[in-house]
Amino acid sequence: MAEIETFQGFFSYSHLDAEIDPDLVDALTTRLEKRVTRKVINARFAIWRDVKNLRTGEQWDERIGQAVRVSQVFIVLMTPKWFESPYCRKEYQIFSQVEREQVERGIGANEYVVPLLAHTIEKQIKNFEQQQRETYDDLNKRQYIKTIAMNFLTLTEHQREGLLDQIADDIEGMIERLRNKSASSDRTNRPPAIRQTNRAPEFNANPHNYPKYDFVTIAEVLVEPHKGNGPRGVFVHLGFLERLYVKTKTDSARVEFSVRRAYLSIDDGGAGKLARNPGWAQFSTSGSVYYVNEKAAPQAITICINSQPGRTGISDLPLPPAERENFLSMPAIAAPDAEVGNIRAALTVSLCPEGLFIAGEDARKPSAAFAKKIAAIVSVLAGKDESAGSSGLVRRVLPVRERM
Repeated sequence: MAEIETFQGFFSYSHLDAEIDPDLVDALTTRLEKRVTRKVINARFAIWRDVKNLRTGEQWDERIGQAVRVSQVFIVLMTPKWFESPYCRKEYQIFSQVEREQVERGIGANEYVVPLLAHTIEKQIKNFEQQQRETYDDLNKRQYIKTIAMNFLTLTEHQREGLLDQIADDIEGMIERLRNKSASSDRTNRPPAIRQTNRAPEFNANPHNYPKYDFVTIAEVLVEPHKGNGPRGVFVHLGFLERLYVKTKTDSARVEFSVRRAYLSIDDGGAGKLARNPGWAQFSTSGSVYYVNEKAAPQAITICINSQPGRTGISDLPLPPAERENFLSMPAIAAPDAEVGNIRAALTVSLCPEGLFIAGEDARKPSAAFAKKIAAIVSVLAGKDESAGSSGLVRRVLPVRERM
């Protein structure tokens, strides 16, 4: 029987926040622990948190420090009270110190901190003391998920599950990197996290041959059938391959890349019978998808889709699922008299520095090598897609049909 390996996460939080929002703390520990464990094979994920008030009063219990040092993932519930607590900040400082030691020893460099924003703190930044500000600035460099407690407590159970699954997916990716790195090392020595947090994280999936496979795995729009005089949901099922590769013609170098930005536009020919779903925004707690106004089509319902926190590219099912749905998102609502035959949908992807992640390259400072790699990607695209221009802009018409 395969050995069951345990990976430990440390949950750093303010006890006052736990008293006020116990359901949130339970969800981000007990329920999250089970969700991550469910996603991995021959492994389990255990979250350690201080349930005995070991750091109350004036004393610091070294059992907390030891728990931090042996943890491979650090989950922090960012709130005003967390920043106020010297003990919470000390937990993060200990974990960060282990990070630095691991990097200096050359073991590796990856991101193993999961910051979760539980309460807005922007208005309180001006009141920070120096150490609080330094901790905030360091955490703010990392990608974090806006798990606003008030919103979380008002979400439906399905919406909460979607949010927890998103966090669990990120931790699953961390565990996979940890397993790859720890095969020949002592498991009590945690692999390091990257200090230069602007570096893109590693891919988790094996790359697919771009000349053979498309970057879109599925794309369709479904409209609910007529139901009296009530509005009808407009659902979208969309998925991307997270990682692809292509070889250049001149030196046969392998270029690995992923799409990190796309736009979805749904229009009814300007009839004004489509509207944004007012409840849709609360599903997108990560901020990776949001509405935008398209200048060329002001009547259209247009969504910008970005890579999710912790990922370098748009992955499978990037849109938040609608209530009681596993795959379908509902970004728009159609009027009762809207005709499915008049609704048009298009997906626009830009294979350029803004819309691409290319392994080993910095899109903010495009080099000649970067341009060469993009040219190799676009040349493959031009041979596959008649709608592709020389700039790499792809606009695809999506099928729209009535949902059965």
